[in-house]
Amino acid sequence: MKSDLLVEVGQRIRACREALGTSQEDFAREAGVERSFYGKIERGTQNVSLETLARIATALKADFGDLLKGLPIEEPKA
Repeated sequence: MKSDLLVEVGQRIRACREALGTSQEDFAREAGVERSFYGKIERGTQNVSLETLARIATALKADFGDLLKGLPIEEPKA
């Protein structure tokens, strides 16, 4: 099941990557992430560690905080 939070982060990352004009494969290599894993991040089906998100932000030349700013907060599931 996709999390709205993961989907939103993935969409933001994809938009930044596309603005750079870089393919998923080339970008994943630049960020030091396996391409199939990276594709799952963009689709919002893969949770991502803060460390990996920081590497992605660096490769995007984006501010780490801007990728997360204003994200919806999900209530914990009981």
